[in-house]
Amino acid sequence: MNSLRDNSEYRLIMTVICVVCGLGAVGSVVPLVEQAITTLLIGLAVVAVWVTSMRLIVRMIREHLEDLEDERTAAAWRVAHQPATSLQEVP
Repeated sequence: MNSLRDNSEYRLIMTVICVVCGLGAVGSVVPLVEQAITTLLIGLAVVAVWVTSMRLIVRMIREHLEDLEDERTAAAWRVAHQPATSLQEVP
C-alpha cells in the first residue's frame, strides 16, 4: 500500500515545515535571527526579480532577432520567386 507516511515527499514537506516553524520560534526570541532571515529573504527576492527580468530581456532580444531573420528570409524568397516581367529575345 502506498501510504503518505512511507513517501519521501512527506518527510521533505514535514522537514521544511519544521524548519520554518523552528526559525520562527527562534526568531521571536532572538531578534538577530529574525533580522538575518529577513535580510536573506529580501536578498532572494531581489535575485529572483533580477533573474526574471534578465530572462525576459533575453527573450525579447531573441524574438526580435528571429523576426529580423524571418524578414530577411521572406525578402530573399520574394526576390528568388519573382515572376519574369518581360522576356527579351536573344538575337
